[in-house]
Amino acid sequence: MGLALSRLFVARGAKLTIVARDKSRLESAVVSLRQQQPDSQIAIHSADVCVGDEAQLAIQSVVDRQGRIDALVNCVVPLALPQDYLRVVVVEQREKSDRYGQKHFFDPRR
Repeated sequence: MGLALSRLFVARGAKLTIVARDKSRLESAVVSLRQQQPDSQIAIHSADVCVGDEAQLAIQSVVDRQGRIDALVNCVVPLALPQDYLRVVVVEQREKSDRYGQKHFFDPRR
């Protein structure tokens, strides 16, 4: 879902920063996106956004590079696990990243 949304943003000329844990997948995504839109402005940052320090560093790298964050898309990718377990893990991870995002991405004092 994240790559599909990235394609839409790139097609509309957005400056894009993709944050994910796996750097090789990030690099592959950039190659794919640049095939679609060769002049696109895409940056990557490898981090686990559920880990406070890593998320803060990712936020700061985007702000340093682009000045601000206009939109934030948080995608949780389901794994091939039993459905009940998956539901708990996804909800826990989403709640954890949502709480962190609300506190650090949308702090009105910033």
